[in-house]
Amino acid sequence: MSSGNNYAKEQQFRKLMTMRQKINCTIRRDGRENAISVDQLLVGDILYINQGDQMPADCVLLNSTKMLADESALTGESKQLHKAPLLDPASMDIVDPFLKSGCMIAEGTGEAVICAIGTNTEMGRLQKKITEDDRELSPLQRKLERIADTIGIAGMWVAAFTVIGMCVNMLWVVMMDPHLSLFSMATLKLFINILIMGVVIIVVAVPEGLPLAVTLALAYSVSKMKDENNLVRNLNSCETMGGANNVLTDKTGTLTKNDMTAVAISIEGQITIAIKDWSTVPISVNAKSLFCENVCINATAKLIPGKDGALKKNGNPTEGAFLLAANRMGFRYEEYRIKENIIYTIPFDSKRKCMITVAKLKDDPRHYRVYVKGASDIMLKFCDFVHLNDKSIELPAEGKQEVQANTLELFSQKGYRTILFAYKDIEAEKFNPSEVDEDVLFDGLRKGLVLVAIAGIQDPLRDEVRLAVHKCHEAGVIVRMVTGDEIKYAKTIAIEAGIIDESARDRKDYTCMEGNDFCNAIGGVVEEGGKARVRNQEKFNEITSQLRVLARSKPEHKYMLVIGLKENLNNVVAVTGDGTNDALALKKSDVGFAMGICGTEVAKEAAHIILLDDNFASIITAIKWGRNIYLSVRKFLQFQVTVNMVALFLVFISGIILGESPLTSIQMLWVNLIMDTFAALALATEPPNERLLSQSPYSKTEIIITPAMARNILSQAVFQILVLCILLFGGANIL
Repeated sequence: MSSGNNYAKEQQFRKLMTMRQKINCTIRRDGRENAISVDQLLVGDILYINQGDQMPADCVLLNSTKMLADESALTGESKQLHKAPLLDPASMDIVDPFLKSGCMIAEGTGEAVICAIGTNTEMGRLQKKITEDDRELSPLQRKLERIADTIGIAGMWVAAFTVIGMCVNMLWVVMMDPHLSLFSMATLKLFINILIMGVVIIVVAVPEGLPLAVTLALAYSVSKMKDENNLVRNLNSCETMGGANNVLTDKTGTLTKNDMTAVAISIEGQITIAIKDWSTVPISVNAKSLFCENVCINATAKLIPGKDGALKKNGNPTEGAFLLAANRMGFRYEEYRIKENIIYTIPFDSKRKCMITVAKLKDDPRHYRVYVKGASDIMLKFCDFVHLNDKSIELPAEGKQEVQANTLELFSQKGYRTILFAYKDIEAEKFNPSEVDEDVLFDGLRKGLVLVAIAGIQDPLRDEVRLAVHKCHEAGVIVRMVTGDEIKYAKTIAIEAGIIDESARDRKDYTCMEGNDFCNAIGGVVEEGGKARVRNQEKFNEITSQLRVLARSKPEHKYMLVIGLKENLNNVVAVTGDGTNDALALKKSDVGFAMGICGTEVAKEAAHIILLDDNFASIITAIKWGRNIYLSVRKFLQFQVTVNMVALFLVFISGIILGESPLTSIQMLWVNLIMDTFAALALATEPPNERLLSQSPYSKTEIIITPAMARNILSQAVFQILVLCILLFGGANIL
């Protein structure tokens, strides 16, 4: 059976890795060009890359023309990354020449040398880890195994003592009756019946209905959870969520609506917030033109009509939000983003934190205009002027500090992400990008900028999130937000969601940390004996006792958090993720939740449950049903143990005193069948109630039979035994 499972998993893995085997690509091998299938690629081949291609292997770029790669299949982020050939090893921190298997080429062409194929690629290694069957028994399964073993052993002892007692009773009867012989057929038949009764006692004692009750409870829960936007891929994950006491959640799309909206702007010394209609914002004609031209020209996103006729964002959600704002102010991006007028573009890069576009000026052919947008805290340093009263005024260091204090701090407190828009004019004849290295060109273009505006965008919190977080806290579940956003913005969202309180904004403790600081403090993760662990577990425990927000985090930081939390046996960790790089954390967690809408296929493959609506509130559903499964199993266990104790004691005492069982073997098995099947059906399909969320999570080390259950079992068993013994030994006289 095990080999069959391994074979099936191997076939699944091969299918995942060769799903594109019918696609051809062009390579150069041994000096000759060939069109071959992607499954015939070899390390060292030179791959020809065109716009729209999906990379079949890990490569290093040799030459290219303005290449943009979409690595969302690996990272879960929609940003398009600039790729350039590696010319100088010292510039590796600036230039990214690596093309990874699975990424899409959004723009440009080039040639690359293949460095890894198949299972040796980054995608391949990840897929291999995901398909490895390293599942552990759930906490409930371990507890039920111990209970079943204990009951089974007790049943065997009772059966042994009952057989011995009945044999002794039979010998006594034979010895006292001179007409009976020990070696007669009647005695042999009686002895065989005694052995059969012993076997029946063992059968009755073993709780065969327990797996049935668990399976029924899980199956019933799975069908009901799907109606509440939880698609369960692993049955055991349902009951595991009953003990979850830590939830590591993403922000974008999970806590928030993933619907970027431009809501604020600081322009010409005037700040406007909570903007509902951008057509009514008081901006001078010149300033409006500078801002909207930057928005329209210096972007790659588009607006497309939806089914209802309204314009919808297509592409980068941040750019789309500003395009909608510009559209409301009367600026159509198609009229400005004319290909012939675009001279040069430096795409947005997560390291550079900005995007630059050089375009022609309509009224001045001797000059080009450099449009710049990017992270406000970084790009403000390069703004030497500010546009005010239709002219450029010098912006000294004191002015930058004032912008930082009055605008950036205000927007951050409001929960807005800020984007800075700036420009400068350069002489056309002196601009020769082909003669200058792009890094040198980039440094030159971003200097001496004129600050036009700082705009704020907001990803609104989901309406039901605050209540869901409050329910988690009431249920004894710690919610930790893990996000790539800067820490001030992350704090604001966490406060709004109720993850932390307002006092945490300025506290100097471990409540809110950045990913790199967290990693440095705990010393990262080390591998020992094939098992990953946190290097400094003591420091980790100290930090996580307070940690609620991990900002500027990377997927490896989330993985570290999962590893460290699971070292404590009392922790049951649930994780949400959407990107391929979240797959290891999802796989390692006790319960992994992948996003059904924006999640990648690799993340869904690694997860145990898929949130069909990408909503944090749906996790409450999983917690509620998980606890209900645990409660249903406890109810069934209490019922079955009580009946088992009564049945075993009655058979034992009757065998010792009367020499026979009050019930025949067939009757005992029939009672056992009804007791197991119908009780399991009745107790395993009870729906949950909200009171379950006011209880504490079930600990991994918690005994499944609580003191209250033990009292109920003993009291009910004693009562039933007394009644049945009276009927057994005095029933004829009473009735």
